Amino acid sequence: VAPGGSVLYRRALVATRRGLSDVARMAALLAKQPIGHITGVLASVPAWGLLTAVASDGTIAMKDNVRDDGSFDLAVPPGRFTVVLQTPGGWDETVVNVEQGPRPTEVSLVAPQAERLDFRITDPDGHPIPGRLVLTGVDGTPDPRFTSVPRVSAAGNEVHSVSGEGRVDVPPGRYRVVASRGVEWSIAEKIIDVKPEQGVALRAVLTHEMPTPGWISADLHLHARPSRDSELPLTDRVTSLVTAGVEFAVATDHNHVTDYEPAMKEVEATSLLSATRGVEVTTRTWGHFNAYPLPAGSPAPPYSVDPPEIFAAIRHRAHDAVIQVNHPWNPGYGYFHRAVLNERTGTHWRKQFSFDFDLIEVVNGYELGSSDVPWKNLHRYFDLLNLGRRYTAVGSSDSHKLTNEWAGYPRTYVRVADDRPNAASAEEIAASLRAGHAIVSLGPFVEAHVGEAGPGDTVRVAPGTVPLDVTVRAADWVDATRLDLVVGGDIVDSYELPPPASRDSFRWARTIDVPVSWNTFISVVVQGDRAVDQVMPGRSVKPFAFTNPIWIDVGAPREDRSSARPSAPRRARGKLSSAPPEQADEPLTPDADRNSADASVVSPFAPAPLDAAAPHD
Repeated sequence: VAPGGSVLYRRALVATRRGLSDVARMAALLAKQPIGHITGVLASVPAWGLLTAVASDGTIAMKDNVRDDGSFDLAVPPGRFTVVLQTPGGWDETVVNVEQGPRPTEVSLVAPQAERLDFRITDPDGHPIPGRLVLTGVDGTPDPRFTSVPRVSAAGNEVHSVSGEGRVDVPPGRYRVVASRGVEWSIAEKIIDVKPEQGVALRAVLTHEMPTPGWISADLHLHARPSRDSELPLTDRVTSLVTAGVEFAVATDHNHVTDYEPAMKEVEATSLLSATRGVEVTTRTWGHFNAYPLPAGSPAPPYSVDPPEIFAAIRHRAHDAVIQVNHPWNPGYGYFHRAVLNERTGTHWRKQFSFDFDLIEVVNGYELGSSDVPWKNLHRYFDLLNLGRRYTAVGSSDSHKLTNEWAGYPRTYVRVADDRPNAASAEEIAASLRAGHAIVSLGPFVEAHVGEAGPGDTVRVAPGTVPLDVTVRAADWVDATRLDLVVGGDIVDSYELPPPASRDSFRWARTIDVPVSWNTFISVVVQGDRAVDQVMPGRSVKPFAFTNPIWIDVGAPREDRSSARPSAPRRARGKLSSAPPEQADEPLTPDADRNSADASVVSPFAPAPLDAAAPHD
């Protein structure tokens, strides 16, 4: 705006009794833009129907539902469109040219006939248990597309049920069905044939192969409809957690405090899942931070201020809350990336950076498509530990949807006194997380102890060796092939794990004598070579797990090994070295040396605000 000038900005709010097409018509009238119509009536009215008009450039111009009488009316700008009808029975589509004016373009679409799949998921004793079904078309049959119906949450080719029982419409064809209930349970696979005018009954038996006594499985980063970038109802979010075997959940919608309790009661999940109110403080220039547990009625913390003020407000309003830095190294909107933090030296380019947080999300569900990301993040995390900064590492899904962003993958196991889902309080879990009593897992479960001391504990020993007891377990379908022993951030030994000898979850156990001569920490990392495609189809995600550090106190300070660290690239297969990780997301100025110990702490430049269209957060 020129000095002394002014700008008038107007915005109209359009409300209708029907769908988006009515909104589009009114918006076009107000904006004086051309608009056309695609109309029709289905001969047989399906249980539900969704219409999508796809423009010639592949963009979606309009989505709307079929009306109760089978009619539809899509408002679109003039042009050429592919109109796609989706129903329980399958798909139909046609191509039309739409002209401006009141005269509609009529199309004839066919709603394919759907059959029914009745399913029942049970334990070996025949008791129904929660579970998820993934249906994949075989022998030329396309994957089905589902939508939620009463007592069943569904999307894409997945069906979720808290009760383990339900009924969905499915097009005729041949399908592979995989039933699952998270990483602790077995899976069941079966081929079914759905024939015209015939239903199918499916029974799946799942076994709790990998119990985790003393530990509760938690997803600490989740989104649903209160977030601006999620359309998932809270009942579907709760259902997805229960069917994934998650026992504790944190609601972390963007700048909105959400409570899952009403949804948990609605789907009858209060005995299977406990949850707490939380928030993801989502800033435009610093990054994203979770805070939980929050008291009832607590407002969302401020998000347009610098981190010291954000963290101080959280500490003031919720004394028991932990602060979790989410996806800190993500280019563009990760806290450490935005601050240009040097994990080797602790220096950072932005003046208002604050270390006053408790947890670091070392693995985020959106990072699982790249197999080397967990190791890169672990390397950076271990560097921070070597500076004497004791933060707890966590892993969480950051799920925004029911499918393709799976709740509980990865997850954090938290040590508790009573591992029943409704027995551990949010305050106990937060305290255990703050203390480092946690294991991150996407499949295997690895426990490590020095005597009675586990992850997060400190052991006082004399210089020499300490006996580390390690046990690895995994469900039958989860691959675990290698274990790496990390001391002070470096891999000091590796072990090849044998294939499972039986359906028992036990894979490997050993007491390892670990040499120590200064104050340090020990962590154990387990990986598998075979992707978990049965439960995470299409992502090629390989299993992994790691413990938080066990701290070793020998009464002597850790020696300065920075000058002795080799600068060779990291070893193959994700193993760590002491070289800095590759910086695909380099500093925000070309000549800023991220890994220079002499770099100034304060940058003379200010990073530009984030792009409004962040990939998911």
